[in-house]
Amino acid sequence: MPSELINDIAGKPNKPRFIVTHMKELLQPLPPIKWIVAPIFTESSLNLVVGPYGCKKTYAMMDLAVKVALGSSWIDYKATQGKVLFIDEENGNDIIHRRFQECSRGSFGDENTPVDCYIIQRLNLTDEKEAILLEAAVSEGEYKVVIIDSLVDVMPGADENLVKDAVPVLKRLRTIAENTHACIIVLHHANWTGRTRGSTSIPGEVDVLINVKSSENTNHVEFFVEKTRRTKSFKFTAYANWNDSGQFWLGPAEEKGPEKHYTNAQKYVLKILTERGPMSLQEIEDNVDSCSPRAARDGVYALARDGEVYRTNPGEGGKGVKAIYAICQQVDK
Repeated sequence: MPSELINDIAGKPNKPRFIVTHMKELLQPLPPIKWIVAPIFTESSLNLVVGPYGCKKTYAMMDLAVKVALGSSWIDYKATQGKVLFIDEENGNDIIHRRFQECSRGSFGDENTPVDCYIIQRLNLTDEKEAILLEAAVSEGEYKVVIIDSLVDVMPGADENLVKDAVPVLKRLRTIAENTHACIIVLHHANWTGRTRGSTSIPGEVDVLINVKSSENTNHVEFFVEKTRRTKSFKFTAYANWNDSGQFWLGPAEEKGPEKHYTNAQKYVLKILTERGPMSLQEIEDNVDSCSPRAARDGVYALARDGEVYRTNPGEGGKGVKAIYAICQQVDK
């Protein structure tokens, strides 16, 4: 079929429907990879960050947003400075404001840090017109990174489990990334197995897929780059830092001490045993100041199970014998 007829069928007589790239062009030297966060995220890329509720993935990406905006390293990875657009369709104004204040303080940012937000704008990428408007906004704003929280919230009414619903949305995001050279990072929830929720086609549409794991009672955050088109899969761990000054930042995990979460009762037990030395269980209960006697008793038992306190007279049993407990070693309280 002549090319003229093909173009006429496509309705674009002045522009070929298919663009052919010949081997001669394919073998030309390529420019270096333009990393946004090396060796994880690049320009003109579509990326997915997956994790269950409470795994700190949103905090992690907000920290990344501030680090890229400032041009400083994210955890241990060098970031290229650029403007960032954070699109929140899940959390709302109060949470986003509070968290970005924490992240900004934790990275020594200020009001001039180039991070912009769309908060609950009801973005609907099942509508091609909405995708065109978003592309125009990204291009006009000259954003290097666009973070979207979350995938399911920008495809309202669609079913993430169906290829016909999920893939068109990701294709539109891919087009935006290619046309604007932006690094687009989409947050998504994990299923009950910890893997990507929804259609199995979703991972195939992205350049990088990162699985995030962290429980609510730990500050350690595990990142598994399980798919990447540029490098081999790899893992890394970060430590989530919050302090009394309202600062948050992610740091290399190896720089931190032992990972441990203590209840108020456990903190009380460790404190009183450190200050006073071995005490009977009854004395520990009688001196409570920040918890109930029952909670203190349970705290002793829990710490004993973890090997942080021990009973000094385990062989002395029988009615009327008091159990004496002591701290095993100095513990951060």
